[in-house]
Amino acid sequence: MKKLENEKQNLGSNLSYTLQKKEVLESQIKDIDDKHKNNKENIEVLNEELNKESEIYETEKSKFDNINLQLTKDKEILKSFNADMERINEYLNQLHSKKLLIEKENNEEENKIKDIDEKVILEDREKENLKNQLSENNKNLENKKIARENLKQKLDDNNIKLKNIDKQYMELKEGIFKVESKIEKLESNKESNNFKLFEDYNLTYLQAVELRDDEIEINKKILDSIKKDIRSLGNVNVDSIEEYKEIKERYDFYSEQKEDLQKSIEAIEEIITDLEGHMKVQFKEEFDKINENFKYVYNRLFGGGEGNLTILDEENILESDIEITAKPPGKKMKNLSLLSGGEKALTAISILFSILLAKPTPFCILDEIEAPLDDSNIARFGTFLKELTSRTQFIAVTHRRGTMEAADYIYGVTMEQRAISKVIALSLNEAEEMTDII
Repeated sequence: MKKLENEKQNLGSNLSYTLQKKEVLESQIKDIDDKHKNNKENIEVLNEELNKESEIYETEKSKFDNINLQLTKDKEILKSFNADMERINEYLNQLHSKKLLIEKENNEEENKIKDIDEKVILEDREKENLKNQLSENNKNLENKKIARENLKQKLDDNNIKLKNIDKQYMELKEGIFKVESKIEKLESNKESNNFKLFEDYNLTYLQAVELRDDEIEINKKILDSIKKDIRSLGNVNVDSIEEYKEIKERYDFYSEQKEDLQKSIEAIEEIITDLEGHMKVQFKEEFDKINENFKYVYNRLFGGGEGNLTILDEENILESDIEITAKPPGKKMKNLSLLSGGEKALTAISILFSILLAKPTPFCILDEIEAPLDDSNIARFGTFLKELTSRTQFIAVTHRRGTMEAADYIYGVTMEQRAISKVIALSLNEAEEMTDII
């Protein structure tokens, strides 16, 4: 605006000068007209004395011709000045129109700035609400993770206890089996001896006890044979019945504990199954969002083409591999492993930006992720990164000019002296304003 005002003042000064010059020329023309009239009168007088004043006539005629020539030149100059006046007036009108248009544009820009400020306030409120909601969701997720870890730990502890109980149970069962075997063997030997006593002597055990006489000599060989048979039976434990009762009680107790642990394990497994169900639903929803974002971001960053994410095992999505397929512009659909280094890097960047669109983070650091890209892809990368700054604050470590042009602030590290680093900061917005002023 100041520049236009200065130009307008300069044109006004030129116009004043032109008007003054026009008045001087008109005065000269009027004087010339008066002279022309006088010369005509003189010519009439001199015509009478033509024969006498021929030399004077020729001189005056020559002067008259010169004056006419000068008059023609002055008229041309006046005509040129009039054309300049018209051009200057037209230019002033154009400047006035531009001034009005600029004022109108300024008013529109001010209105737009007000609207943008209102939108920023609303978006800040929405951002705060989303932050609170995200914080609550993260807390709930952390609580669920902690609960799951606790349940998993409890399940592991219960499994260890169950294994110990199973081990003790098997040991007790083995002990009971041995005791029962011994009892059965003793009972069998008892019945066998009673049967043999009855078969050989037709006596019962009680009758044999009554008939027992210590003075009777016994055949040594028969006695040794009987002792040998007794030794083959093993040691006789008279407390085996009491031990059996104790072991039986312990067996029943551990059986009840095992049943309780089994029920606890089933309850924990049901909780884990329920948590995994919720996790699968949430994972599928977020994966679909990220996949849709990936298709959009891939098309933007590559300037065309298609990208897709696929879960290979739909039945077990939490542990399934994810296949990344990409179709750069003008090429066939390929697996990620078949792409070039730059295409792989840009595809990975597309996935990162897709995740940020689905779940924005307040802060993100990028360490030369765009290093393998060419200049055209760097330009699209910088433009899209600039759009994401409305939700996420980025710190980018880079040496690429396109990424620097998209930044708001640049921090460089230089070493003016050996082993002494110095950080230099630059605001690009302030730098642009300074260049506009210059």
